[in-house]
Amino acid sequence: MKNIKNTTIYSKINNVFKNIGENEKSKKLFKDIRNLIFIFGFTFLFLILWVNRVNLSPGNVILYANGKFCSFGVGQGFPYTFDGTKIATENLKVHDGNIFALSDTSFEIINSSGKLVRKVKHKFSNPCLKISGVRQLIYDIGGKNLKIESCSGSIYDKETEKEIITAAISDSGTYGIVTRSITHNAELNVYNKNNIEKYKYRFSDCHVTDMVLSSDGKEGLISAISAQNGEIVSTIYILDFKSEIPKAQFKLENNMVTDVEYLPNGKFAAIGDKYMSFINIKSKTTENYFYNEKILKFYEINKEHGVYCCMSSSANKSDDELIFVNTSGKKTYEVKIPENLIGISWRKNKIAGLSSDKILSLNENGKLNGYIKTKHHDKKVILLPGSNAYVLHSEAIDKIKINNLEKYK
Repeated sequence: MKNIKNTTIYSKINNVFKNIGENEKSKKLFKDIRNLIFIFGFTFLFLILWVNRVNLSPGNVILYANGKFCSFGVGQGFPYTFDGTKIATENLKVHDGNIFALSDTSFEIINSSGKLVRKVKHKFSNPCLKISGVRQLIYDIGGKNLKIESCSGSIYDKETEKEIITAAISDSGTYGIVTRSITHNAELNVYNKNNIEKYKYRFSDCHVTDMVLSSDGKEGLISAISAQNGEIVSTIYILDFKSEIPKAQFKLENNMVTDVEYLPNGKFAAIGDKYMSFINIKSKTTENYFYNEKILKFYEINKEHGVYCCMSSSANKSDDELIFVNTSGKKTYEVKIPENLIGISWRKNKIAGLSSDKILSLNENGKLNGYIKTKHHDKKVILLPGSNAYVLHSEAIDKIKINNLEKYK
Protein backbone atom coordinates (compact mmCIF):
# COMPACT_ATOMS: atom_id res chain seq x y z
CA MET A 1 0.00 0.00 0.00
CA LYS A 2 2.84 2.28 0.92
CA ASN A 3 4.61 1.52 -2.39
CA ILE A 4 1.45 2.35 -4.32
CA LYS A 5 1.20 5.74 -2.55
CA ASN A 6 4.88 6.46 -3.25
CA THR A 7 4.37 5.58 -6.91
CA THR A 8 1.31 7.84 -7.13
CA ILE A 9 3.18 10.74 -5.52
CA TYR A 10 6.14 10.19 -7.88
CA SER A 11 3.78 10.16 -10.86
CA LYS A 12 2.14 13.41 -9.76
CA ILE A 13 5.49 15.09 -9.23
CA ASN A 14 6.65 13.88 -12.65
CA ASN A 15 3.51 15.28 -14.28
CA VAL A 16 4.07 18.61 -12.58
CA PHE A 17 7.63 18.85 -13.94
CA LYS A 18 6.40 17.67 -17.33
CA ASN A 19 3.74 20.39 -17.43
CA ILE A 20 6.33 22.94 -16.38
CA GLY A 21 8.55 21.78 -19.23
CA GLU A 22 5.71 21.95 -21.71
CA ASN A 23 4.81 25.43 -20.45
CA GLU A 24 8.41 26.51 -20.90
CA LYS A 25 8.38 25.16 -24.46
CA SER A 26 5.07 26.91 -25.15
CA LYS A 27 6.46 30.18 -23.81
CA LYS A 28 9.57 29.82 -25.95
CA LEU A 29 7.48 29.02 -29.02
CA PHE A 30 5.25 32.01 -28.30
CA LYS A 31 8.31 34.25 -27.96
CA ASP A 32 9.76 32.92 -31.21
CA ILE A 33 6.48 33.51 -33.08
CA ARG A 34 6.19 36.98 -31.56
CA ASN A 35 9.75 37.83 -32.59
CA LEU A 36 9.13 36.58 -36.13
CA ILE A 37 5.95 38.68 -36.40
CA PHE A 38 7.88 41.71 -35.13
CA ILE A 39 10.70 41.15 -37.62
CA PHE A 40 8.31 40.65 -40.56
CA GLY A 41 6.24 43.66 -39.49
CA PHE A 42 9.29 45.87 -39.10
CA THR A 43 10.66 44.73 -42.47
CA PHE A 44 7.30 45.38 -44.17
CA LEU A 45 7.07 48.85 -42.60
CA PHE A 46 10.66 49.60 -43.60
CA LEU A 47 9.96 48.59 -47.21
CA ILE A 48 6.86 50.80 -47.33
CA LEU A 49 8.80 53.75 -45.94
CA TRP A 50 11.72 53.10 -48.30
CA VAL A 51 9.53 52.88 -51.39
CA ASN A 52 7.70 56.07 -50.37
CA ARG A 53 10.74 57.88 -49.00
CA VAL A 54 10.41 60.69 -51.56
CA ASN A 55 6.74 61.37 -50.80
CA LEU A 56 7.39 61.13 -47.06
CA SER A 57 10.13 63.76 -47.04
CA PRO A 58 9.39 66.65 -44.61
CA GLY A 59 8.82 69.16 -47.42
CA ASN A 60 6.38 66.90 -49.25
CA VAL A 61 4.50 65.99 -46.08
CA ILE A 62 4.01 69.70 -45.25
CA LEU A 63 2.82 70.48 -48.79
CA TYR A 64 0.48 67.48 -48.70
CA ALA A 65 -1.02 68.45 -45.33
CA ASN A 66 -1.45 72.10 -46.36
CA GLY A 67 -2.99 71.01 -49.65
CA LYS A 68 -5.50 68.75 -47.91
CA PHE A 69 -6.46 71.57 -45.56
CA CYS A 70 -6.96 74.03 -48.42
CA SER A 71 -8.93 71.46 -50.45
CA PHE A 72 -11.32 70.79 -47.59
CA GLY A 73 -14.83 72.15 -47.95
CA VAL A 74 -17.98 71.85 -50.02
CA GLY A 75 -18.52 73.72 -53.26
CA GLN A 76 -21.59 74.50 -55.31
CA GLY A 77 -21.35 71.30 -57.32
CA PHE A 78 -21.19 70.80 -61.04
CA PRO A 79 -21.10 71.92 -63.77
CA TYR A 80 -18.21 74.21 -62.92
CA THR A 81 -17.26 76.95 -65.38
CA PHE A 82 -13.56 77.76 -65.65
CA ASP A 83 -12.04 81.18 -66.07
CA GLY A 84 -10.96 81.37 -69.70
CA THR A 85 -12.33 80.35 -73.06
CA LYS A 86 -10.11 77.41 -73.99
CA ILE A 87 -8.75 74.34 -72.18
CA ALA A 88 -6.65 71.83 -74.11
CA THR A 89 -7.61 68.25 -73.19
CA GLU A 90 -4.06 67.47 -72.04
CA ASN A 91 -4.29 70.42 -69.61
CA LEU A 92 -7.19 68.94 -67.64
CA LYS A 93 -6.11 66.36 -65.05
CA VAL A 94 -7.49 64.69 -61.94
CA HIS A 95 -4.97 63.93 -59.19
CA ASP A 96 -5.41 62.98 -55.53
CA GLY A 97 -9.12 63.84 -55.65
CA ASN A 98 -8.73 67.34 -57.09
CA ILE A 99 -9.27 68.71 -60.60
CA PHE A 100 -6.42 70.68 -62.16
CA ALA A 101 -7.27 72.83 -65.18
CA LEU A 102 -4.96 75.10 -67.16
CA SER A 103 -6.91 77.38 -69.49
CA ASP A 104 -5.70 80.11 -71.82
CA THR A 105 -5.85 82.67 -68.99
CA SER A 106 -5.56 80.89 -65.63
CA PHE A 107 -4.62 77.80 -63.64
CA GLU A 108 -7.43 76.53 -61.40
CA ILE A 109 -7.66 73.79 -58.77
CA ILE A 110 -11.14 72.48 -57.86
CA ASN A 111 -12.05 69.84 -55.32
CA SER A 112 -14.45 66.95 -55.91
CA SER A 113 -17.48 68.98 -54.80
CA GLY A 114 -16.85 71.88 -57.18
CA LYS A 115 -15.16 74.17 -54.66
CA LEU A 116 -12.46 76.47 -56.06
CA VAL A 117 -9.27 75.75 -54.11
CA ARG A 118 -6.90 78.08 -55.99
CA LYS A 119 -6.81 80.29 -59.05
CA VAL A 120 -3.62 81.65 -60.60
CA LYS A 121 -3.73 84.06 -63.53
CA HIS A 122 -1.16 83.78 -66.34
CA LYS A 123 -0.32 85.29 -69.72
CA PHE A 124 1.08 82.18 -71.40
CA SER A 125 0.54 81.91 -75.15
CA ASN A 126 0.87 78.12 -75.29
CA PRO A 127 0.36 76.81 -71.74
CA CYS A 128 1.25 73.27 -70.68
CA LEU A 129 0.50 71.46 -67.40
CA LYS A 130 2.41 68.63 -65.73
CA ILE A 131 1.74 67.15 -62.28
CA SER A 132 4.04 65.13 -60.05
CA GLY A 133 3.20 64.34 -56.44
CA VAL A 134 2.18 67.47 -54.54
CA ARG A 135 3.49 69.93 -57.13
CA GLN A 136 2.11 71.25 -60.40
CA LEU A 137 4.32 72.62 -63.15
CA ILE A 138 2.89 75.07 -65.70
CA TYR A 139 5.00 76.57 -68.47
CA ASP A 140 4.73 78.43 -71.75
CA ILE A 141 5.91 76.40 -74.74
CA GLY A 142 7.81 78.80 -76.98
CA GLY A 143 7.76 81.40 -74.21
CA LYS A 144 10.05 82.12 -71.28
CA ASN A 145 7.79 81.77 -68.23
CA LEU A 146 7.35 78.87 -65.82
CA LYS A 147 5.51 78.43 -62.54
CA ILE A 148 5.57 75.70 -59.89
CA GLU A 149 2.37 75.58 -57.86
CA SER A 150 0.75 73.56 -55.09
CA CYS A 151 -2.77 73.33 -53.70
CA SER A 152 -1.78 75.67 -50.88
CA GLY A 153 0.22 78.32 -52.77
CA SER A 154 2.86 79.26 -55.33
CA ILE A 155 6.34 77.75 -54.95
CA TYR A 156 8.39 79.31 -57.77
CA ASP A 157 7.83 81.81 -60.55
CA LYS A 158 10.65 81.68 -63.07
CA GLU A 159 11.64 83.42 -66.29
CA THR A 160 14.18 81.71 -68.56
CA GLU A 161 16.68 83.41 -70.85
CA LYS A 162 15.64 81.38 -73.91
CA GLU A 163 12.36 79.94 -75.20
CA ILE A 164 11.09 76.82 -73.43
CA ILE A 165 10.79 73.60 -75.48
CA THR A 166 9.61 71.30 -72.69
CA ALA A 167 9.85 70.91 -68.92
CA ALA A 168 9.25 68.28 -66.24
CA ILE A 169 9.09 67.96 -62.46
CA SER A 170 9.70 65.01 -60.11
CA ASP A 171 7.99 63.94 -56.88
CA SER A 172 11.04 65.18 -54.97
CA GLY A 173 10.64 68.73 -56.30
CA THR A 174 13.59 68.57 -58.70
CA TYR A 175 12.60 70.09 -62.04
CA GLY A 176 14.17 70.39 -65.47
CA ILE A 177 13.75 72.88 -68.31
CA VAL A 178 14.80 72.33 -71.92
CA THR A 179 15.28 75.62 -73.74
CA ARG A 180 16.57 76.75 -77.11
CA SER A 181 20.26 77.59 -77.31
CA ILE A 182 22.36 79.92 -79.44
CA THR A 183 25.28 77.48 -79.68
CA HIS A 184 23.30 74.20 -79.67
CA ASN A 185 19.89 72.88 -80.69
CA ALA A 186 18.76 72.72 -77.07
CA GLU A 187 19.99 72.98 -73.49
CA LEU A 188 18.75 71.17 -70.38
CA ASN A 189 19.00 72.84 -66.98
CA VAL A 190 18.01 70.89 -63.86
CA TYR A 191 17.23 72.54 -60.51
CA ASN A 192 16.72 71.02 -57.07
CA LYS A 193 13.67 71.70 -54.90
CA ASN A 194 15.40 74.83 -53.53
CA ASN A 195 15.66 76.28 -57.05
CA ILE A 196 19.45 75.80 -57.22
CA GLU A 197 20.91 74.59 -60.53
CA LYS A 198 22.44 71.11 -60.20
CA TYR A 199 22.94 69.91 -63.78
CA LYS A 200 23.34 71.09 -67.37
CA TYR A 201 23.40 69.18 -70.65
CA ARG A 202 23.49 70.42 -74.26
CA PHE A 203 22.02 68.73 -77.35
CA SER A 204 23.95 69.57 -80.50
CA ASP A 205 22.54 67.44 -83.33
CA CYS A 206 18.93 66.67 -82.40
CA HIS A 207 15.65 68.32 -81.44
CA VAL A 208 14.16 67.50 -78.02
CA THR A 209 10.50 66.39 -78.05
CA ASP A 210 9.76 65.26 -74.48
CA MET A 211 11.22 64.80 -71.01
CA VAL A 212 10.27 63.03 -67.78
CA LEU A 213 12.18 62.84 -64.50
CA SER A 214 12.49 59.91 -62.13
CA SER A 215 10.48 60.10 -58.90
CA ASP A 216 13.57 60.90 -56.81
CA GLY A 217 14.79 63.49 -59.33
CA LYS A 218 18.18 61.84 -59.78
CA GLU A 219 17.85 61.11 -63.50
CA GLY A 220 15.70 61.86 -66.51
CA LEU A 221 14.46 60.44 -69.81
CA ILE A 222 14.81 62.70 -72.84
CA SER A 223 13.45 61.94 -76.31
CA ALA A 224 14.97 63.74 -79.28
CA ILE A 225 14.74 63.41 -83.06
CA SER A 226 17.26 63.84 -85.86
CA ALA A 227 17.53 63.05 -89.58
CA GLN A 228 19.77 60.22 -90.81
CA ASN A 229 19.87 59.05 -94.43
CA GLY A 230 16.60 60.78 -95.17
CA GLU A 231 14.74 59.14 -92.28
CA ILE A 232 13.76 60.37 -88.85
CA VAL A 233 15.56 58.67 -85.99
CA SER A 234 14.59 59.09 -82.35
CA THR A 235 17.17 58.87 -79.61
CA ILE A 236 16.19 58.28 -76.00
CA TYR A 237 18.75 59.63 -73.53
CA ILE A 238 18.93 58.44 -69.93
CA LEU A 239 20.76 61.19 -68.07
CA ASP A 240 22.22 60.72 -64.61
CA PHE A 241 22.32 64.18 -63.04
CA LYS A 242 25.69 63.41 -61.44
CA SER A 243 27.40 62.46 -64.71
CA GLU A 244 28.44 64.58 -67.68
CA ILE A 245 27.84 61.74 -70.13
CA PRO A 246 24.52 59.91 -70.69
CA LYS A 247 23.91 56.82 -68.61
CA ALA A 248 22.49 55.12 -71.73
CA GLN A 249 21.17 55.89 -75.21
CA PHE A 250 18.61 54.02 -77.30
CA LYS A 251 18.02 54.69 -80.99
CA LEU A 252 14.61 54.01 -82.55
CA GLU A 253 14.84 54.20 -86.32
CA ASN A 254 12.11 55.52 -88.61
CA ASN A 255 10.01 56.66 -85.68
CA MET A 256 9.19 60.09 -84.28
CA VAL A 257 8.93 59.65 -80.51
CA THR A 258 6.94 62.40 -78.80
CA ASP A 259 6.26 60.84 -75.39
CA VAL A 260 8.42 58.93 -72.88
CA GLU A 261 7.33 57.49 -69.53
CA TYR A 262 8.99 55.52 -66.75
CA LEU A 263 7.53 52.08 -66.03
CA PRO A 264 8.14 49.75 -63.05
CA ASN A 265 10.89 47.10 -62.98
CA GLY A 266 13.51 49.22 -64.73
CA LYS A 267 11.55 49.80 -67.95
CA PHE A 268 10.28 52.79 -69.87
CA ALA A 269 7.84 53.37 -72.72
CA ALA A 270 8.50 55.48 -75.82
CA ILE A 271 5.45 56.38 -77.94
CA GLY A 272 6.12 57.30 -81.58
CA ASP A 273 4.20 57.87 -84.79
CA LYS A 274 5.10 54.47 -86.31
CA TYR A 275 5.45 52.22 -83.27
CA MET A 276 5.71 52.18 -79.48
CA SER A 277 8.69 50.72 -77.66
CA PHE A 278 9.06 49.13 -74.24
CA ILE A 279 12.70 49.20 -73.23
CA ASN A 280 14.44 47.42 -70.35
CA ILE A 281 17.19 49.74 -69.14
CA LYS A 282 19.32 47.06 -67.44
CA SER A 283 19.21 44.38 -70.12
CA LYS A 284 19.03 46.97 -72.93
CA THR A 285 16.34 44.92 -74.66
CA THR A 286 13.57 46.52 -76.71
CA GLU A 287 10.08 45.22 -77.48
CA ASN A 288 8.27 47.12 -80.24
CA TYR A 289 4.60 47.22 -81.16
CA PHE A 290 4.20 48.39 -84.78
CA TYR A 291 1.06 50.16 -85.97
CA ASN A 292 1.20 48.53 -89.44
CA GLU A 293 0.21 51.60 -91.47
CA LYS A 294 -2.55 52.53 -89.02
CA ILE A 295 -2.81 55.91 -87.35
CA LEU A 296 -2.37 56.23 -83.59
CA LYS A 297 -5.15 58.68 -82.73
CA PHE A 298 -4.66 58.86 -78.96
CA TYR A 299 -3.71 56.68 -76.02
CA GLU A 300 -3.54 56.40 -72.24
CA ILE A 301 -0.60 54.92 -70.35
CA ASN A 302 -1.00 52.84 -67.21
CA LYS A 303 2.47 52.40 -65.71
CA GLU A 304 1.63 49.04 -64.13
CA HIS A 305 -0.17 47.41 -67.05
CA GLY A 306 0.54 49.00 -70.42
CA VAL A 307 -0.97 51.28 -73.06
CA TYR A 308 -4.60 51.54 -74.11
CA CYS A 309 -4.73 53.15 -77.54
CA CYS A 310 -7.11 54.00 -80.35
CA MET A 311 -6.06 53.12 -83.90
CA SER A 312 -7.65 53.97 -87.23
CA SER A 313 -6.83 53.43 -90.90
CA SER A 314 -7.70 57.07 -91.60
CA ALA A 315 -8.38 60.16 -89.52
CA ASN A 316 -11.69 60.65 -91.35
CA LYS A 317 -13.03 57.07 -91.23
CA SER A 318 -15.20 55.55 -88.52
CA ASP A 319 -13.22 52.32 -88.25
CA ASP A 320 -11.61 52.87 -84.88
CA GLU A 321 -10.09 50.00 -82.92
CA LEU A 322 -9.26 50.05 -79.23
CA ILE A 323 -6.08 48.06 -78.64
CA PHE A 324 -4.38 47.11 -75.40
CA VAL A 325 -0.58 46.65 -75.46
CA ASN A 326 1.06 45.34 -72.29
CA THR A 327 4.44 46.48 -70.92
CA SER A 328 6.16 43.68 -72.89
CA GLY A 329 4.96 45.18 -76.17
CA LYS A 330 2.40 42.43 -76.78
CA LYS A 331 -1.12 43.14 -78.02
CA THR A 332 -3.49 41.23 -75.78
CA TYR A 333 -6.74 42.18 -77.52
CA GLU A 334 -8.41 44.64 -79.86
CA VAL A 335 -12.03 45.61 -80.31
CA LYS A 336 -13.70 47.42 -83.21
CA ILE A 337 -15.71 50.48 -82.21
CA PRO A 338 -18.84 51.60 -84.12
CA GLU A 339 -17.97 55.27 -83.53
CA ASN A 340 -15.36 57.84 -84.45
CA LEU A 341 -13.71 58.31 -81.06
CA ILE A 342 -12.09 61.52 -79.84
CA GLY A 343 -10.83 60.30 -76.47
CA ILE A 344 -10.60 57.45 -73.95
CA SER A 345 -10.28 57.05 -70.20
CA TRP A 346 -9.05 53.99 -68.30
CA ARG A 347 -9.57 53.27 -64.61
CA LYS A 348 -8.88 49.83 -63.12
CA ASN A 349 -11.28 47.43 -64.88
CA LYS A 350 -13.26 50.05 -66.79
CA ILE A 351 -12.70 51.88 -70.06
CA ALA A 352 -14.70 54.78 -71.45
CA GLY A 353 -14.59 55.91 -75.06
CA LEU A 354 -15.79 59.38 -76.07
CA SER A 355 -17.38 60.22 -79.42
CA SER A 356 -19.04 63.43 -80.56
CA ASP A 357 -22.37 62.52 -78.91
CA LYS A 358 -21.81 59.38 -76.83
CA ILE A 359 -19.76 57.89 -74.02
CA LEU A 360 -19.08 54.20 -74.60
CA SER A 361 -18.54 51.82 -71.69
CA LEU A 362 -16.21 48.81 -72.00
CA ASN A 363 -14.86 46.29 -69.53
CA GLU A 364 -11.19 45.49 -68.98
CA ASN A 365 -11.25 42.85 -71.74
CA GLY A 366 -12.54 45.30 -74.32
CA LYS A 367 -16.13 44.05 -74.35
CA LEU A 368 -18.55 46.83 -75.29
CA ASN A 369 -21.23 47.11 -72.60
CA GLY A 370 -23.19 49.95 -74.20
CA TYR A 371 -23.30 53.74 -74.28
CA ILE A 372 -24.99 56.85 -72.97
CA LYS A 373 -25.76 59.93 -75.05
CA THR A 374 -24.13 63.20 -74.03
CA LYS A 375 -25.89 66.52 -73.65
CA HIS A 376 -22.99 68.59 -74.95
CA HIS A 377 -20.17 68.32 -77.44
CA ASP A 378 -17.73 66.92 -74.89
CA LYS A 379 -13.97 67.12 -75.39
CA LYS A 380 -12.69 64.76 -72.70
CA VAL A 381 -13.93 62.09 -70.28
CA ILE A 382 -12.19 61.06 -67.04
CA LEU A 383 -13.46 57.99 -65.18
CA LEU A 384 -13.95 58.17 -61.42
CA PRO A 385 -14.70 55.49 -58.78
CA GLY A 386 -18.06 53.79 -59.15
CA SER A 387 -20.04 54.79 -62.21
CA ASN A 388 -19.08 58.49 -62.05
CA ALA A 389 -17.05 60.45 -64.57
CA TYR A 390 -15.98 64.00 -65.33
CA VAL A 391 -16.64 65.39 -68.80
CA LEU A 392 -15.12 68.54 -70.26
CA HIS A 393 -17.19 70.60 -72.66
CA SER A 394 -16.21 74.04 -73.89
CA GLU A 395 -14.89 75.89 -70.81
CA ALA A 396 -16.90 73.91 -68.20
CA ILE A 397 -16.55 70.56 -66.46
CA ASP A 398 -19.46 68.40 -65.34
CA LYS A 399 -19.83 65.24 -63.25
CA ILE A 400 -22.08 62.52 -64.68
CA LYS A 401 -23.04 58.90 -64.09
CA ILE A 402 -22.35 56.29 -66.75
CA ASN A 403 -25.30 53.98 -66.12
CA ASN A 404 -28.58 52.91 -67.74
CA LEU A 405 -26.60 52.00 -70.84
CA GLU A 406 -28.19 51.72 -74.25
CA LYS A 407 -27.15 48.74 -76.37
CA TYR A 408 -25.97 48.79 -79.96
CA LYS A 409 -28.33 46.93 -82.28
